[in-house]
Amino acid sequence: SSSSSSSSSSSSSYGGGGGGYGGYNTNTNNSSSNNSNRTFVDFSIYKSKSALSVKLVKPTFETDSQGRTIMKRSGGILLEFAPSIGTRKYDWTRKGSFMLSPIEAAELANRLNPSRQSIAQKVEFFHDPGMGGSSQGSVTKSLKMEAMPDGTGGGVFYYS
Repeated sequence: SSSSSSSSSSSSSYGGGGGGYGGYNTNTNNSSSNNSNRTFVDFSIYKSKSALSVKLVKPTFETDSQGRTIMKRSGGILLEFAPSIGTRKYDWTRKGSFMLSPIEAAELANRLNPSRQSIAQKVEFFHDPGMGGSSQGSVTKSLKMEAMPDGTGGGVFYYS
């Protein structure tokens, strides 16, 4: 494994493990396509150096001119990291956001799967929000998860 945290002021790390759970928010989706109510719960974890908020972003759909339903934007899992500014205080105005695609979320879940012989030592994702456009390369985001150094399971997230 490599270093413990990036020295950049825009980077944040979250170390997994016990304690500091909470912050449930619920979002109800009344979907007319299946006539059932679904509730999605946001989840936050608070640690001494930073906080992590996990939110489900549902895909969006639209109907085309021929009446077919097409996916306009795929959903994913939004991870938001906020630095600590004191005991049990976090600066959400300086938060960093990273949206995992469904494939990235599945890869991360697979790497963290406790039924595997051992948790993968590292997984990294890199995003360039301006990819393919004139702003390509001007803003980049990186999310890395490493196994807990003490081997107890779980992982440490690094965002920059």
